Amino acid sequence: MALPKLPTYAEAGLPRYDPKNWQGILAPARTPSAIVTRLSGEVRKILDMPDIRERLVNSGMEPFHTGPELLGDLPLIPLTTRLDRGFLLGRRKPA
Repeated sequence: MALPKLPTYAEAGLPRYDPKNWQGILAPARTPSAIVTRLSGEVRKILDMPDIRERLVNSGMEPFHTGPELLGDLPLIPLTTRLDRGFLLGRRKPA
């Protein structure tokens, strides 16, 4: 859908702003690496399924798998802040 009167980020004064949205699967701290590796492999298999890929692409997503190493290196400060105020997987963070 085109919104001709809506300025781009650059036109609005944010020339270097590049919003990104990503999703990941998190496991509890100290989850054994064998379990994390298996979970990662299963997620990769699911994302490689043609029907799943098609559904994700048709909903505007760009599915890709990076593995647990990259996710572990991402700064999670914004995520932590959101968890303080909300829910993750249907469970409220302990007070």
